[in-house]
Amino acid sequence: MPEGSAAEIRKLIKSGSVAGLHVLVAAGTVDQLDRIVQTRRELRYFSHRLCQQISEADSVRLLDSPAGARIREKTGHDAAALYVDMATGSRSGTLFKSYALDAKDAYATGPDALRASFARTFTSAGGTR
Repeated sequence: MPEGSAAEIRKLIKSGSVAGLHVLVAAGTVDQLDRIVQTRRELRYFSHRLCQQISEADSVRLLDSPAGARIREKTGHDAAALYVDMATGSRSGTLFKSYALDAKDAYATGPDALRASFARTFTSAGGTR
């Protein structure tokens, strides 16, 4: 990312919410995130964090907790994710299976079958408490 762009993004991160602007940053790894956001200093501006399975070291860096390293273990699902509201702390994170439908529901027809599949998907993972 060009240095000028990074400076503009950092300016938005620091003062954007006061002006009603909010920043959503996506990165494939925590190291890539560090290239956009100086995680040691600027990560505190991000109250809402979402990750899929990551290493314990990256989880501690991103979430102040090893919870991101235990997503697959707790859900049994490769596409599961963890949402953490940092204002309430890592212990109140929510696990969910992103975009996962049960195989038996893939061939079911009708809106009721689809609703039931989504309900099971988003409630079966539960919380991290």
